[in-house]
Amino acid sequence: MVTIQQLRKQGLTKKQVARKLGVHRNTVAKYWDDPLEESTKINGKSSIIDPYKPFLKHRLGNYPELTASRLHREITKFEVPANDGTELLPEEPFEGSKRTTRRAVARLRPNPQRVYKPFETLPGQQFQVDWAGPWKIGCGEDEKKIWLFTMVLGYSRALYARFVDGVDMVNFLECHKRGFEYLGGIPQEGIYDNCKTVVSDRVGAVIQFNRDFMRFALQYGFTPDACWVGDPESKGKVERKIDYVQTDFLYSRPLEETTLCELNNEMLRWLDEVANERKHQTINERPADRLAEEQAALGPLPRREIEIFEMVSRKVQKNGLFSFENNKYSVPSEYARSTVDIQVHRDQLKVFARDELIAEHQRCHKRGQLVPKDGHWQDRSTGPGGHKSKRQKEFEELGGEATSFMKQMARQRTGTLREQVDEILGLREDYETEQIHEALQRAGSFGNYSSQAVKKILETQQQDPEALPEDPREEKGRGRYTGPSINVQQRSPEEYGQRAGVKVQ
Repeated sequence: MVTIQQLRKQGLTKKQVARKLGVHRNTVAKYWDDPLEESTKINGKSSIIDPYKPFLKHRLGNYPELTASRLHREITKFEVPANDGTELLPEEPFEGSKRTTRRAVARLRPNPQRVYKPFETLPGQQFQVDWAGPWKIGCGEDEKKIWLFTMVLGYSRALYARFVDGVDMVNFLECHKRGFEYLGGIPQEGIYDNCKTVVSDRVGAVIQFNRDFMRFALQYGFTPDACWVGDPESKGKVERKIDYVQTDFLYSRPLEETTLCELNNEMLRWLDEVANERKHQTINERPADRLAEEQAALGPLPRREIEIFEMVSRKVQKNGLFSFENNKYSVPSEYARSTVDIQVHRDQLKVFARDELIAEHQRCHKRGQLVPKDGHWQDRSTGPGGHKSKRQKEFEELGGEATSFMKQMARQRTGTLREQVDEILGLREDYETEQIHEALQRAGSFGNYSSQAVKKILETQQQDPEALPEDPREEKGRGRYTGPSINVQQRSPEEYGQRAGVKVQ
């Protein structure tokens, strides 16, 4: 190794030293750096890179993400963009190793550590919310996933927590409602992460909140805010509470042997007897004691019951069914192929079309189920054989003979059936329905089944009723016989009997 260092100082390259000593070039490279050079640098003593440190500090100060490899190239070859800081370089290029440069850069590179500022709020000012999970509860067919909802008041550190079977909007809002009731009021603002039940979209600091969540916030009277993505400090109080729940309440608890209801009952007891009764290390008080002070500053709970629901839209298929949570629900057949709005409650679905309630269903919490109502298909279209269009229904409303008149128009083929029907329906603008009905009857009595005949009859009836031809339906009166007079001889029955050879008794 000493020989390698001596030959290096004489100016030989690694390849030349390897050839001279008869060893592999990698062996030369292994001992190429002077260990004394490295040790003096580590111990804070002088190093061959010291004259180049002002340049390295300058470059890293302006461009802190410059790599050590690039900086090594700049001080060995003096290849510096725009000669930035070259006045700080010695006259001779650096002859040390890349490893020496890398160690120096590691010590010189700016690496500011985040400093966390303690953040305290006034009574009633803020609450923080977060989710944790999932865990599995129960076993076998009864096994299901659960999540933990956690809410903590910023001033008193009073905690509310509840386990639920899903992180959907209805569960989310119901947990808020229960949390406010448990804590005894509503703070001014809530801090959240960027979950979809809170934030619909975001561009930097500009947030578009979820519509259903904002409706709930307005009804309860608090202002939501979403922290920056990946910023635990913004809601550090609730983050620490989640860790506390997991270690003090959940850890070692046999979840496969309990139910969701039992778990939440145990949680409430733990909140009352442990979590909110222990002395909090930061505030050096019990949260329950501070909560009594904070409740005076909390907003009041709503006087009336606030309906908890989420609004979603669904497309109704041609069979009168829409999909929700992998289940199929029915609507009246007239709404097939349309879009409906669904008000999702905990155990109920209300279906609206243009703000009109058209169906209600019990919400099915299983998957792959069909949830129909037989009455929804009673007026369904049965195809060409059983379907009556709006045009046909309107024409039939003209009177009893309208249906047969339309059929006769179709047989006579005096014109396009649809055009003739529309022309007769258009007469309603100028004539009463009874007048049109009478005209249909009169035209039919002449065997003239056409829209022109009906129109002509109505026009003549209005202008000069006497000009109408005599209606064939009217029976002609019978007068006295005016033909020749014929005398008929009267005979008795006996006489007819004698002529026929029959004795009349």
